[in-house]
Amino acid sequence: MSAGSSDSELMVNRDLTRLAPAFRAAVEAAIAECNSPANGLNAFVYEAYRSAGLAAMYYQRGRTVKPPYKPVTNAPSNLHSWHGFGLAVDVVHAQKFWSPPEGDAWFRKVGAIFKKHGCTWGGDWKMADLPHFQWGRCPASPSDAARALINAQGMQAVWEHVDALGTAQPAAPVVLSDAAAPEVMTPPAAAPAVAPAATVTSRTLGTIDGEGFVCTIREDSDGRVHFTADADIDADGANGQAGGPAAYRDDDSGTEALANGGMRIDADGRVVCAQNWARDIVLLGPDNQPRVFPGGVIASTTWYRHAGKALDDPAAYVDAETVPYVVVPPLVVQRTAGVVRGCKARVTWRGKSVDCVVADRGPANKVGELSIAAARALGIPSSPRNGGTDKVEVLYELWPGVAAPGFLLQKA
Repeated sequence: MSAGSSDSELMVNRDLTRLAPAFRAAVEAAIAECNSPANGLNAFVYEAYRSAGLAAMYYQRGRTVKPPYKPVTNAPSNLHSWHGFGLAVDVVHAQKFWSPPEGDAWFRKVGAIFKKHGCTWGGDWKMADLPHFQWGRCPASPSDAARALINAQGMQAVWEHVDALGTAQPAAPVVLSDAAAPEVMTPPAAAPAVAPAATVTSRTLGTIDGEGFVCTIREDSDGRVHFTADADIDADGANGQAGGPAAYRDDDSGTEALANGGMRIDADGRVVCAQNWARDIVLLGPDNQPRVFPGGVIASTTWYRHAGKALDDPAAYVDAETVPYVVVPPLVVQRTAGVVRGCKARVTWRGKSVDCVVADRGPANKVGELSIAAARALGIPSSPRNGGTDKVEVLYELWPGVAAPGFLLQKA
């Protein structure tokens, strides 16, 4: 995430290269120890650097944006948290997130390991923040002096003053005593002037078990919805509108099989609906059968339709070949407060992420589906006919109420 990018600054950032070098080395070493065979804690960095835009959004939740009805943070800007300096991370369980299998005991084990590597753990604070870790030479919260230094000389100047440019482990919080520089960056005598950010809580929206595994869908108090599932490939909306191949063709040579779209070729060589539900995903002709467009294209639809385009225009729908998008089950739409269609999303697989839009809605008993373009960006086999992955290791995240770049929120 770039702090200066309006398209991405509201997305949670996990890029460890945005951290101070010494702190990054400590985090990587601690995560490796957490996930070693001896410990098996399955920990991962949920958030690293935090942009000004995301910090502002967090601060509004529970104040001007409801639900939630209680503030989720007391930090009014990203420079009131060490996240905004590249000197803090939040660490959670890779599958269970803020609700690890052992509860608080899991966080204590992770905390003990991070402290061995020179980090301060938020779980030791009076107002405990269990997932939070920061560089050990930083006081609990940034001071006015720290903010003045980053604004005057940049982030690297702060890193230098807290000895975070090298690789040595920190010994104690640092004091800035140079009279020409901002006065001090010291731990407060009592509680910090700005309390640490409150721990994000999570509630279960529901579970889906129609594909041989149980998927629990959760919504966090900061509005993020997330779940881990497999990945099926959705070709809907790929109608050749951007010059790519079409999903369905009248000779069954498209990227997706006609049968998978509930269609077949009859004895007269016409494409007809073999399943009634096929009429919900393709454009129909006057005979109530799939309409064949020039070039033999049978146009499929997506839940999201571009504003200003006619319902029977193949270009009105989101092209699975070129646009990374995700498919959500109805319960996400029904049980979240924010608008889902057109909202920002992200998919992560084996350490690689792609930003997406929620553009399609699937059946109630299925979960875990993404467009051809999203799969291709992640390195997942992207063929709608035989691609995807059956392994339940793909993380889906979405932010209802926050429009994806280039899209509008569309109420269901």
